[in-house]
Amino acid sequence: MLGVAITDITYSVGGGATSAGVTGLPAGVIGSFGAGVLTISGTPTASGTFNYTVTTTGNGCTVATDGGTITVNPNHTLSLTSAPATETQTLCQGFAITDITYSVGGGATSAGVTGLPAGVIGSFGAGVLTISGTPTASGTFNYTVTTTGNGCTVATDGGTITVNPNHTLSLTSAPATETQTLCQGVAITDITYSVGGGATSAGVTGLPAGVTGTFGAGVLTISGTPTASGTFNYTVTTTGNGCTVATDGGTITVNPNHTLSLTSAPATETQTLCQGVAITDITYSVGGGATSAGVTGLPAGVIGSFGAGVLTISGTPTASGTFNYTVTTTGNGCTVATDGGTITVNPNHTLSLTSAPATETQTLCQGLPLPTSPIP
Repeated sequence: MLGVAITDITYSVGGGATSAGVTGLPAGVIGSFGAGVLTISGTPTASGTFNYTVTTTGNGCTVATDGGTITVNPNHTLSLTSAPATETQTLCQGFAITDITYSVGGGATSAGVTGLPAGVIGSFGAGVLTISGTPTASGTFNYTVTTTGNGCTVATDGGTITVNPNHTLSLTSAPATETQTLCQGVAITDITYSVGGGATSAGVTGLPAGVTGTFGAGVLTISGTPTASGTFNYTVTTTGNGCTVATDGGTITVNPNHTLSLTSAPATETQTLCQGVAITDITYSVGGGATSAGVTGLPAGVIGSFGAGVLTISGTPTASGTFNYTVTTTGNGCTVATDGGTITVNPNHTLSLTSAPATETQTLCQGLPLPTSPIP
């Protein structure tokens, strides 16, 4: 085995021989003569098959020769044949690595690898180990390549594959919080998302005015009180390492509060008129979440009627007095709107006979006083 000392080989000389030498030894192995003995020893530094010959020296008579074979098996070799940078790769989970290749030599006939991330494998063929694949797990993976073959010293090499995780995003508030319907001016139920993997923060777009997203301690919290109505489809997006971001979202539906506006002249809300005289029409338009309106407190003969988004108060009062009326919207479940005014109905004049009915029709002589009681 290359690099392993041979077992000493010894030859004793005799007869006319006074010494001996040796040829054909591998590098690192030598022959030395002393006390009638040639000793071959050492550690071969080259591999191969070495047929050596020992030859005696001495008097001029016939020399003696002998020899043998030292077979030195080579150690294993392992060489990176892909680009040097391929041994140390950083990439995102779910992305294929750049292939890493090693060629084997010497006494190596194959090679294997340990320590790879899931999804990445080593395959051997035609003297080359190829490491390839798409990691499905994140982490730092220190891999080792080891040769196999003859019984000599194996060769090892290795590197590091760092797989950064993709982003994760999970709703941690109740599932129903992602789809909320509420009234303008009412606080939403907080919506929370936790981030993980390669995500270090998150932001949100598409929220109604008055509602914001704040991030802290790994959690994005959406909270606030909407000041605008409408349907708002919001999106949460993670930030962090350069790997695949995670997104989620939901819908916040903000129903509008009711509105009520006087559309007739301002003076129509406060009218003073005589009984039996028609009022000037009073009109109110509804909006927002209001779909209709009603009115209370009107004098008899005056009514409210609704149509085409407008409440109209009209009619002729048949009773006198001061009437404080109130208009109230109806519609969705949000805050109603109210308005009102005052209709003052002055009574017409009255005149009543308080003497006896016959006093209204009398016959008498000139110069006589009117009787204080009926004439017989």
